[in-house]
Amino acid sequence: MNISVLATDWGNAISSVDFYVNATVRGANATDNYLVDGRNYSLVVSNLDAGAYVLRAVATDAGGVASTSVPVNISIALATSFIPTGAVWKYSDTALNWSNAWIAPSFDDSSWLTGVAKFGTNDPATTVIRIRDANGFIIPTYFRHSFVVSNAASYTNLAFRVLRDDGCIAYLNGFEIFRMNMPTGTVTFNYYVPDTQAVGGGCTPSSLFCETNYYTTNVDAAFLINGTNLLAVELHQVANTGSTADAGFDLALLGVAVPSTVRPPLAIQRARTNVVLSWPGSGFLLQEAAQVNGAYTNRPAATSPYMVPVTPGNRFFRLIKP
Repeated sequence: MNISVLATDWGNAISSVDFYVNATVRGANATDNYLVDGRNYSLVVSNLDAGAYVLRAVATDAGGVASTSVPVNISIALATSFIPTGAVWKYSDTALNWSNAWIAPSFDDSSWLTGVAKFGTNDPATTVIRIRDANGFIIPTYFRHSFVVSNAASYTNLAFRVLRDDGCIAYLNGFEIFRMNMPTGTVTFNYYVPDTQAVGGGCTPSSLFCETNYYTTNVDAAFLINGTNLLAVELHQVANTGSTADAGFDLALLGVAVPSTVRPPLAIQRARTNVVLSWPGSGFLLQEAAQVNGAYTNRPAATSPYMVPVTPGNRFFRLIKP
C-alpha cells in the first residue's frame, strides 16, 4: 500500500516525514519529490493484515518543529477466490429450453457436458461450444459452477470479472445477481442480443463490446450461503450472423470480507472419514498440534478448503500470518 502526503513549511524546509500506522512508525521519507497527484512525500507499507487502521503523518522541519496530520481511517479486506478464470464448468449447448429449472442448486446437470474456460467458438478457446446446429442458431448456452463457502456472513461483496460474447445473466443459488449487455425485464429463452450490441474485435480498454475484455461488476453477498453455492450463467448471442460468428465466456469471482478480527474464523466440519477445514481469505498458514498449547507444525501446502483424514486422538489447528 502506498501512502502519500503533501507537506509544506513557509519558514523552514521539511527535513523528513514519518509515517504511522496506528501508533507505530512504519518508515520515514526525507526526499521532497512531487508526485503526479500533487503530493511530495510517500512510503510503501506492506504486510498489513486484514482489519481497521489509523494512518498519520508527522512532518518535521529543519528547525525541529513537528506537525501531525489529521488521522485517516482505512480498512483492509480479505479477498477469497471462489472461482478463478479458467475454471471447470458444467454446460449445455444443445438448444434445449431448460426454462428456469437449471438455475436451482438442486437441478440435475449430470447429463450436461463438462469443460474448462475459456469457452468459445472461432476465437482461441479451451473448450469449444456450439452456437449453430442443423436447425439454425443456438441462442443461449448455459453454464453451472459449484463452490464451497465457510462463514458466508463475513462477506460483504462479490467481485466478478466476466468475459461475455455477446450478453449474459448470472444467478447465485437461484437468484439473479447481475446481467451484462442485456436488457432489463423478462428475457426469454430465445432472446437475441441486438446487432448494435454485438461483441467483436477492434477492442480498447474502455470498449463495452470487446470480445477479449474482462468486465467487472460488484454485487451484494446477500445470497451467499455456508456450504455449497451454485453460480449459473446464461450466455446469449446476436441474431445477425453477419454481426457475430463466435461466442466466448469466462468468469472469475472473489468474495470480499471485512473481518471483525485480523485472524479469520477457522471452520471445522466432519465429512465421513475426513475433516474439512476452511477459512476466508488468503495468505494464512495452517498449523497443527497434538495438544492445544503446542508444539505446532506447519502445513505449508494447505489452502481453504483443506481436507485431512480422521485419526485417533486429539488434533488442534490454528491459522497464523507468516
